[in-house]
Amino acid sequence: TYDISTYKSVSIIGFGKASSKAAQALETILGDKLTGGIVLDKDPLMCKRVTVYQGSHPQPSTQNVDVSEKIATFAKGLTEEDLAIVVVSGGGSSLLCWPQSECDQGARLYNDFLGAGGSINELNILRKHLSGMKGGGLAKLLHPAHVVGLILCDVPGEHYDVVASGPTYYDATTIEDAEKLLEVYGITESFDFIETPKDQSLFASVTNVPVVSNRIALDAMTQTASSWGYSVISL
Repeated sequence: TYDISTYKSVSIIGFGKASSKAAQALETILGDKLTGGIVLDKDPLMCKRVTVYQGSHPQPSTQNVDVSEKIATFAKGLTEEDLAIVVVSGGGSSLLCWPQSECDQGARLYNDFLGAGGSINELNILRKHLSGMKGGGLAKLLHPAHVVGLILCDVPGEHYDVVASGPTYYDATTIEDAEKLLEVYGITESFDFIETPKDQSLFASVTNVPVVSNRIALDAMTQTASSWGYSVISL
């Protein structure tokens, strides 16, 4: 629970294919208590107080990098007197792409990994180590602001920290883990991996809240179908 009257500002940062719709809902809830913010979406819906940008998916683009830099600048401008609500949704790994070197390498990585047979979890480990935002990078930029991550999870298995490659989550994986994955899948192309933030204090004021997931959707469908008299098997 947060008393938003105690904060100098209340803003929204969002990315992914559900981010602008979520921002619209948050605007309705918060009203004039919302200061503003930035959202990056594939198919954006306009908001009143939050600036919404369109980006590309599934491949990152220069537009994605430009808007992600705006998000980085915005995040670094917040202080411990500010509250940031971060909407994290599927597709965010491609949309939230910064710096430019991540965009350049991320496109090559996506193409190399697409036919290798690995999981989205493994791909996102690699993505985290190319990025200044993923794997807790955004949390580092937002520090010391108070952060609420609202996670809309499209990854099977309730892996909330994998959505958009975990920009508000502490990442325990290392550069060595990323390099091992390249070996496992026979990817010989070289990448300039960087380490994700390992200082736990950067995450002291971050609270990540699972909002929705595939499991929640399956449970809702099961309940509804059962109420109609169907015998349900949920795979």
